[in-house]
Amino acid sequence: MTTAGDPLAPDNVLAAVRDNGIFRGARRAVNWAWDSYSNGLPGGVTVTDMETAPSGQIVVTTWGRGVFRLHSGPLRGGNQTASGRLTSYEEERADPERPPRLSNPLIVTVTLDSQPGKVFTGTNLPGPTRTLLRSAFQSHRIVTLDFVPIDANSGRITGAH
Repeated sequence: MTTAGDPLAPDNVLAAVRDNGIFRGARRAVNWAWDSYSNGLPGGVTVTDMETAPSGQIVVTTWGRGVFRLHSGPLRGGNQTASGRLTSYEEERADPERPPRLSNPLIVTVTLDSQPGKVFTGTNLPGPTRTLLRSAFQSHRIVTLDFVPIDANSGRITGAH
């Protein structure tokens, strides 16, 4: 669908493949080695455009799934926590037209009042975790998220209490 140079690794290239997210290609002698590099994107997403910045930031637009901000390089930091009231709660399948299954995960997206501008997502979170988050959103209760940072503006949910 589209390609871009990796902003923090000039010898690598990023390629978006229809319905399969992004792959990073690294030159190895006379050929290329390709690894999945969806770095926080929902499974099965089609990336239609990528814009990169020297800071390592990569902004991608998707077909029907919105815009995502990624960061070149490994996840920074280990598990972290953030507490606050949920200001948004959304659940959706990677592909709403297909039935639930491993290749079509349920994606939960939330925001916290204590972390303005930051988005937290979780894929296939356990039922009790989703129930806790949904209930906290509806009743305006404080919740604590366990997450792994993806970049300065997003994190992958690993648990909640």
